[in-house]
Amino acid sequence: MRVSGEFCYAGDSGFVIGHSSLPLSPVTRCSAARRLAVDTDGVAGYNASVMAHQRKERANMRRLLLATILAALGGVAAADTVHLRDGRKLEGELTDLGGQYELKMKFGTLKVNKADVLRIEKAVNKGDLYKQKLDGLSAVDAQGHFELGQWCRQNELADEAKAAFEKAVAIDANHAGARRELGYLKVGEKWQTAGSMMRSAEALSKLGKLEQSSEILKQLAAVGDPKDVGKDAALALARIYEKLGKWQDAASTYKAAEQMLLAPKEKTLARVRCEIIESHPDGMYLVKEEAAASTLLSLDDGKGGKAPQAKGGMQPLSDEKVMAAALRDKARAIVDQGRRVFEEAKKVDVVDSDKALKLFDEAGVYFDQANFLVPDIARSYNVEIVRKKIGAQQKKAMNYLIQFTAVPEPSVQVLAGSRRMTAKGRKDWGEYISKLESLLKAAEKHQDQILALAQAYPDELADTIAQTKKLDDDIEKLKGIMKQQRSREGL
Repeated sequence: MRVSGEFCYAGDSGFVIGHSSLPLSPVTRCSAARRLAVDTDGVAGYNASVMAHQRKERANMRRLLLATILAALGGVAAADTVHLRDGRKLEGELTDLGGQYELKMKFGTLKVNKADVLRIEKAVNKGDLYKQKLDGLSAVDAQGHFELGQWCRQNELADEAKAAFEKAVAIDANHAGARRELGYLKVGEKWQTAGSMMRSAEALSKLGKLEQSSEILKQLAAVGDPKDVGKDAALALARIYEKLGKWQDAASTYKAAEQMLLAPKEKTLARVRCEIIESHPDGMYLVKEEAAASTLLSLDDGKGGKAPQAKGGMQPLSDEKVMAAALRDKARAIVDQGRRVFEEAKKVDVVDSDKALKLFDEAGVYFDQANFLVPDIARSYNVEIVRKKIGAQQKKAMNYLIQFTAVPEPSVQVLAGSRRMTAKGRKDWGEYISKLESLLKAAEKHQDQILALAQAYPDELADTIAQTKKLDDDIEKLKGIMKQQRSREGL
């Protein structure tokens, strides 16, 4: 069914046309001068995946455009520097045209009279300079090739740097600097890569040779190399210290690992395991009976079955099942902290949605930490927080739509005997259109945030996502008004 008429906002019941109320989603009262044809049939369902795909495609297009621009900028040759007599400095690819220089810059081409040029610094091509340096080296100069490799690394010539370090090692197998640059460590009289050492440590650990494994891991943990071997070794070393019952060493190693780690999950696990160890210096932990009976604490025995579950009572933390019970207790305590903040946020949400959102975020941090320790232990709370955030974004978007329809249409001045606007009329109308556009963009921004939030839990939030179809319809309707109003700019 389609109806046309003068629309006014009628609260939650929707629009009013004349004296009849229609069950449309509330946008707000409209200017009495506006008319809008509305399709009230609608669509019963809402395909969230389609809209998400459309958003993703637009994001991909933006990324592609950015990559194209960056590629174009990167295609400009090494820049010459032109110093002008007036003090300005220009950079670009220089061509001599006789009485002028043509300067191809990042964003266009500029011609400069030679009389205006004070001096020119010609760019040196990195590749050409590398070849010059390489040609000047002796085939048996290990230190020279090492220094060339360092220069290449500083000048972002990664492949050339690697080749130079490898050449240095080929000349002098014990060149310490080149070996380190290539990721080697010296173990006894042998040079080994960090990766091979890590594999050796893992193999020794599986064979039960924990002390030998820990010696290798200590060397790796001290490296902190760019391939993250250092932090992986530190975590593995801390676990071995747990098995050996070296609790102080385990705690200090977890602290060191936490400083290297970037991923929130790894940082949280390292911090909490350290807290558990420091609060139980004797290495014993009280496992509650319900925890001992939990199938969640029954670990894989490595043979396709389940290892015996943790026993109740005081048990050693060196047992992985006991540490799992301790982590679960910590996770529950963190969930309780988050729940208290969550309940406060729900109360505040009635009077102050912005403050409530901050509290929901704070609660979410607690729930995320709990999930890091025990996967999905707080998932239901995470879902509810996202649901609340979506509701807040919907309110904000709706508020912008309300403002949109409340913007008064200006009384436009026209030229005498003409339908064309005066200069002031065009200015007033332009400001009016600009205001409408900014409000629509703000509403669409919140709509995008809603879709982004919903992606984390698409199944649990299917009903919530479906409700956003109403908001999307309202935005599209007001876009229609926007189009009509913009078409009047030429009057």
